[in-house]
Amino acid sequence: MRVLAIFYLLITAAQAMPINFSFPNSKGHASICRYCLCDRHTATVSCNGGHLHIRVVSLPSWAETFQAHNITLTDLPHFTYHSTLRVLRINFCQLRYVHPLALVPLPNLETVHLANNLLETIPEAFLQRATRLKILNLARNQIGDLRELEWSLPEGLILEQLVLDGNPILFGTTSNHPYPWPLAKQLHMADTGVKSLSSTGMVFEHRAEKTRHYITPNNSNSTEERSLFLSDNVWRVMELLDLSNNDRMQVESSALQKLSNLTTLKAAQAMLQPEILQWIESPNTKCRHLDLRDANITFPSQSRSSMAHFGGYHGSISTRQWTFCSPNLEWLDISGTGIDALYIPSYCRIKWLFASRNQLESVRVQSGTLKTFELDHNRLTDWPLAGGNQIIPGDFGAPFSPFKQLESVSLANNSLESLPEDWLSWLPALQHLDLSYNKLLSLFYSRDGPFALGNSQLRYLNLSSNSLRTFPGLTAPDMDSLIVLDLSANSLHSIGADLFAKMPQLEHLHLNDNPNLRSSMANDDQKWLTNAAGVSLRELDMSNCGLFQVPDVSRLQRLSFLRLNSNYLNTLNDANQLPECVAHIEVRDNRIQTLGNMSRAQIDCLKEFDVGLNPLICHCSLVQFAIILQQQPSIEDRSEYYCFADDWQHSLKAYLEGSADFCEITASKSNGGLRYITTLLVNMLGIVSLLVGGAALIAFVVFKLSNLVGYRFIPFAYKPVPQTEAPVSL
Repeated sequence: MRVLAIFYLLITAAQAMPINFSFPNSKGHASICRYCLCDRHTATVSCNGGHLHIRVVSLPSWAETFQAHNITLTDLPHFTYHSTLRVLRINFCQLRYVHPLALVPLPNLETVHLANNLLETIPEAFLQRATRLKILNLARNQIGDLRELEWSLPEGLILEQLVLDGNPILFGTTSNHPYPWPLAKQLHMADTGVKSLSSTGMVFEHRAEKTRHYITPNNSNSTEERSLFLSDNVWRVMELLDLSNNDRMQVESSALQKLSNLTTLKAAQAMLQPEILQWIESPNTKCRHLDLRDANITFPSQSRSSMAHFGGYHGSISTRQWTFCSPNLEWLDISGTGIDALYIPSYCRIKWLFASRNQLESVRVQSGTLKTFELDHNRLTDWPLAGGNQIIPGDFGAPFSPFKQLESVSLANNSLESLPEDWLSWLPALQHLDLSYNKLLSLFYSRDGPFALGNSQLRYLNLSSNSLRTFPGLTAPDMDSLIVLDLSANSLHSIGADLFAKMPQLEHLHLNDNPNLRSSMANDDQKWLTNAAGVSLRELDMSNCGLFQVPDVSRLQRLSFLRLNSNYLNTLNDANQLPECVAHIEVRDNRIQTLGNMSRAQIDCLKEFDVGLNPLICHCSLVQFAIILQQQPSIEDRSEYYCFADDWQHSLKAYLEGSADFCEITASKSNGGLRYITTLLVNMLGIVSLLVGGAALIAFVVFKLSNLVGYRFIPFAYKPVPQTEAPVSL
């Protein structure tokens, strides 16, 4: 017993402590592959697991990337010499210390990714021999004092990326610091507590919660101690600066000249003065990518003359109108900045414009280079993208170019009630259009008959949560390229019979949350389905449409997803209304009691069959779906999957498991019933025939035996003597 107790204690201790491994090379393969994932196709070795503690690593000769995630590493493991390793990623490993010579055996490293650890410092010689280093990522560590980062990069090395995002930085480095700030094309300082940005560098905030781990001098609150000095060489090399999520940061005027050389500036959630707007319009600004999401921008006071961009505007003077652009700007995000007017001049060559989550009521775009335009979650009431369209009453002056290059538009969550005539003809390259959550009553209107449209490129159309009553309508154009159509949550009463004729390539159709479709489906007004032979539809969603019976989708032979959740279906008995092969069927939250008579081929084709929240009857017909039903993620939840027998509610999983054998026997008897009766009748006739034949044989034998016995024992025949004789004539 003592031996068993000691053995149990040793096993418990081994499970509680991390496993320590050293990985020397074995014959042909590295032994590290026994504990880590080795993918020779991608030349990657990945180690994961909280109970793995690596000390020495010897990688296979083909490995170019080593990844360690969520393992125990208080210090960087020792690597044997490996000249082909290019990428080193150690994340979420509680790494606190790196040895100065840890990277010496890895001379050709290009990426060192040590994000999401507990590092506070970098020793002097750590990066001294990394002559090919391109990316250094130290994001989301515990670096609070930049003076402790003993940069000693090889002379003349320029990094592609230096990432310090999410570090609680308090102290910077001065111009006379022994280790100058490294040169990098991309500097990421998001969420680091930057308070201000100037031509000489940046100043960090002073926060008490940041300084509790540091022993600081008496003048730790001085601006000099909290400043990071950036030399002219640093600014000259820099192409991207990320200062996002520094919600108290202010950009001083002196920094604007330095920022002019950047191609990308990210200042989301920053506090920006009016000078930044003038910097955007400056012809010397080379910025092509500008991210100002949720920035607190102070706009200059506007005069009525400045509203000339918006025509004869007679309302109140807008103080938050956006009219700023430069010829070099290609990508602009001003979402969440609170602007109420937007004007893009013709000289602006912008391609991607994001202005969501604002208070826009007026939009005018004269630039013809836009490819993506997002205006969702605003207050627009009129269509902003048609030739000659007037958002605000008045004359716009010179007409602007059509949007010949526009590919994606989002106008969701606005107040659009109608669209101008032939609006789609102005957008020949449009592929993605989101008009959800508006107040549209119709989509296509043309006084001259059918909607005039050339070769439409539209592939995605979202019209959900509007007020449409019918679709597509008599004036709707042919949209040969449309693949996804979302009409959910409207007031649809009917679907046009020519739906698939006008949209022959449609693959995904969402009609859910249209309860008024119940009347048309109940009156057998399903011409749009009867005319669906040969179409490409793969997904049909008619959930919450008030259906009492399964629609006839048998002509949709390519259908893979059928969703009929939250209706009033009682059964799925008519298997002829379904295609030969539907891989995914969802009928949750209906009134289904029996699953019907699907063919064996239809059942074998199923990959997902969700019948949750239905009052199923515990019957052997459920067992044929047992394999596919037991694959549902929540099949063990008896509040979703259940069946009833004798007024008792049973878990569907338990019933399927307990009734499998019984139902199999019953099914075999039921399927062979006629054959069983025929066999029984034949057997009974055979038995009767045998009995009759046997009886006849026995009678014959008895008769013969009786004759034989009578001849042997009574050889003569007895005849009585007559008592009277006939008279004789004498």
